[in-house]
Amino acid sequence: MKLKHFYNFLFLLYLKIKNPLLIKRLKSKKFKVLIFSHELSNTGAPMTLINVARAIQNNGGYPVIFSLSGGPLKQKFKKMGIPVIIDKKLIALKNLFKYFDIAFINTVASWKAVKTLKDQIPYIWWCHEALLFDMYLKSDISILSAVKNVKEIYTVSNYAKSFIEKYNPNVKVFPYGIEDISNKYKQDRLDNDKIVFTMVGTIHPVKGQGIFVEAILNLTESCRNKAVFNFVGKPVDNKYCRQLLKKTKNFPEIIFTGELPHEESLKIIADSDAVVCSSRGDSFSIVIQETLMLGKLCIISNKTGIMGWINNGENGFIFDADKPEQLSKIIEKIINNPSLIQEIQKKARQTYLNNFTFEIFEKNLIKIIQEKTRNIKKS
Repeated sequence: MKLKHFYNFLFLLYLKIKNPLLIKRLKSKKFKVLIFSHELSNTGAPMTLINVARAIQNNGGYPVIFSLSGGPLKQKFKKMGIPVIIDKKLIALKNLFKYFDIAFINTVASWKAVKTLKDQIPYIWWCHEALLFDMYLKSDISILSAVKNVKEIYTVSNYAKSFIEKYNPNVKVFPYGIEDISNKYKQDRLDNDKIVFTMVGTIHPVKGQGIFVEAILNLTESCRNKAVFNFVGKPVDNKYCRQLLKKTKNFPEIIFTGELPHEESLKIIADSDAVVCSSRGDSFSIVIQETLMLGKLCIISNKTGIMGWINNGENGFIFDADKPEQLSKIIEKIINNPSLIQEIQKKARQTYLNNFTFEIFEKNLIKIIQEKTRNIKKS
């Protein structure tokens, strides 16, 4: 027996010990979906797989998670009754794919899974990257080869699509959807409250907190005093974060709160009047999607993927990421005309209802799966 096959045998033996019913279930279940992730962290792209798996379960399917590395999401999937296989060397993927009807592969970072599966079973490759897509492909010719040779790629917005179609023209837009939990975050704001602007996201130059800070500092003191500016997020670039803190230390209306649990971040969004995404390159922005779900006004840069669903001045505002003065004018306009807030918030909420509910996402996902498998029927 070759050493490679011996390792495969040992791994599968270990798998049978850890998951004694897995193979039996894979043989008996009718609608089996292999879901592949590069990691199981509590970050945007991996977390979208919770709703992917939930949609599959809702329609009689049996999802199994394969991941290159573990993380906190592992326990969340297990609570959903979903097996999780940590597969650093893709041994399980190579041996178990034959039991599945289709694979759902998440992010360009999972390109090795695409190369491994080739055309052995149908698969959906769902990429969430925009600027990072270029960075990945320029870093490794093998990733470039995987992207160029795949039949089609799905992504989350037209903005993200513009980065991918340079390498492969067969790109389809499939936006994410989230559960409507707005009833958990009801709040009443007083008329004499200060206008609250919030930005949620890891502190990093690409996220663009510096753009927001510059826009705030461009405002007159009297204008700033009528508002509060919250920054919520974990510092990823510590040097960048220190620079921002130094620049804003004499402005008490600017508050950095650090990283918070997801539920607390949602509460801060619900207690805000407007949420800002001043990104230099965000393929979609789940934070802004949550903002729309909660019926809040959003202000986003023209390098944020969800802008494809925002009509400037109607259900939100869009500004040029390279022109912080545009953001300053929008902030000033809102502070001086607070009646705009409720007017736009109603349309923001309707944008979510028309495009981003979990039910819409589930319907679209199952439709794609059915188109690719043909023989799988919705239960």
